[in-house]
Amino acid sequence: MESEHSGTQREQDIELVSIKSRLPQFCRDKPRLWFAQFETITANQKLSDEAKFGLVVAQLDKMDIEQIGDIILSPANTGRYEALKKRLLSVYEESENKQLQKLLNEVELGDQRPSQLLRRMRDLGRDKIPEDTLRMLWISHLPPATRAVLAVREESKLDSLAAMADKMDEHTKEIQSVCSCSHGSVTSPKPTSSNERIIEMIESLTKEVNELKMERARGNYRQPYTHRRRSRSRSRSANPESAVCYFHRKFGKDAFKCRKPCNFAKKTGQRQEN
Repeated sequence: MESEHSGTQREQDIELVSIKSRLPQFCRDKPRLWFAQFETITANQKLSDEAKFGLVVAQLDKMDIEQIGDIILSPANTGRYEALKKRLLSVYEESENKQLQKLLNEVELGDQRPSQLLRRMRDLGRDKIPEDTLRMLWISHLPPATRAVLAVREESKLDSLAAMADKMDEHTKEIQSVCSCSHGSVTSPKPTSSNERIIEMIESLTKEVNELKMERARGNYRQPYTHRRRSRSRSRSANPESAVCYFHRKFGKDAFKCRKPCNFAKKTGQRQEN
């Protein structure tokens, strides 16, 4: 008998270890959902109230233990698991009024899929919101284009509408992604042959204008010297009689040579006549 009992106890211990390895850490944000998962995992196991109580306590943090200290220190003879569950739900689960307030005022679509938003709103409503009211609230949070399509589907079930809204949301995001990629990959068009010719003409004209400016600047620099030379030439040509060659200017009438043009003889004759 003792060997059979020890064998049974060993099997139960192995089952408890197996169950504990599959249990997630207690979730304060979703305590009711966590207990539903816990009860699903342990449903096929013939666990005692004490065993379930111990499994739940093993998944709690220090903060959670502080909330149930009296239950652990002074446990009841029966119903310990239910007492533990009730306490944790009362501590961490929001009241119905607060969840309804969230449902009416704080829920937004954001990055969620429409079906995810619907499940979130159902969770907050806790089956206390009529289906028609939930439908109206859910559709009001969807994009205008999606609302317009779903508004004419009054006979469809809410889950069917959620699936349709998911498809529309997926197609919309794909289009936005394509447009974003196209916008990001836009490059400046290569210049055509005509554009290239125009650019070359502009560059050539610019070069010519610069060369003309340089020539004009050089001309202005030489202008005073050229002007003086031209003035002396004009004065000499205007008074040809004053032109006397080098030899007559230096030696006068004793010059042994004369270089034409020379007006020395003409000027001398005029003096003798006078």
